[in-house]
Amino acid sequence: MMQKLYEALKSFHERLRVALDGKKIWKEEFRKVGLVLIGLGLTGPFVNGKTGMWPFAVLGAVFEILGLIEDLPTEGDDV
Repeated sequence: MMQKLYEALKSFHERLRVALDGKKIWKEEFRKVGLVLIGLGLTGPFVNGKTGMWPFAVLGAVFEILGLIEDLPTEGDDV
């Protein structure tokens, strides 16, 4: 069963990568989501007293990094 779940996740990732390849708008959305998650993760312990919200900050940082990375040049691009 885990193998089937892994195959489904891998297939979804590949379809998403192909669909988003070369599009800049997804990077902006990743950055927006990242900023919101970082805000939740950092303010959660102080505002709500919930110390278990720190994973949101980590996940937000990952989304921020994904939004900031540059597209890798392809073979046809002049570098």
